[in-house]
Amino acid sequence: MTETNSDRENQKNRENQRRQAACKRSRNLKNQNVLKGRNINQQTRQDHERRKIEETYLENDNTDSDSQPTSHSATTLSEEEISMLQDFCIKMDNINYKLCIVCQERIPLLTLVKGTCKRCYYEKNIWGTPKKFSEGNNMHPGEVPNELKGLSEIEEMLIFQVFTVMTVYQLRGEQNGYRGHVINFPQDIQGFTKHLPRDPSSLDVLIIRRQSSNNPTVFRNFTIFLKPYLRMIPFSTSPTTSR
Repeated sequence: MTETNSDRENQKNRENQRRQAACKRSRNLKNQNVLKGRNINQQTRQDHERRKIEETYLENDNTDSDSQPTSHSATTLSEEEISMLQDFCIKMDNINYKLCIVCQERIPLLTLVKGTCKRCYYEKNIWGTPKKFSEGNNMHPGEVPNELKGLSEIEEMLIFQVFTVMTVYQLRGEQNGYRGHVINFPQDIQGFTKHLPRDPSSLDVLIIRRQSSNNPTVFRNFTIFLKPYLRMIPFSTSPTTSR
């Protein structure tokens, strides 16, 4: 008997149906095993929590009747979390910072070449000029003097020798960004010192009035302590501090 094309096609369809049915049964069986495993895990967790609660009750019952059980707040850390924090602190303490002797840059993952970073090492010196970020190019600010430590924002603005104008935007995630040009204007800080009272010892504080850039008739008052400011005036107006 000769097999026709229609018979072969029907046989092929039946085989495909059998394979699809087998795959479906396999998927159903796999899903059942997964659900069964989830139920077992959930039951195991519930049993563990129940045993933990029972142990807690037993510990409370064994304590003295006059003593009160210790209350655990929501911020109480578990032993696993405490161990994790301790490991983090140990790793942070073991971080080795590397220092470039030219630019004084100090970061953990700094690749040094003969004691200098790659940027300073491969920088070309034309006609014996100093490195760009070296002390010879006057790029090391040095230590902050004691007279300039702990100043408030308005006190720092009073001794700024340069007034910077730039456009700053607040980005998502509480971060700031800027774009466009950055312009630095020289600021005369010696003129302010000439308007101080003749007898500063009679005052404890100074009231500084800052004029609004939008409305010339509006001022904002700031209070600064006079004695710390008098100590930092000679340093800020000295020619050696201008760079």
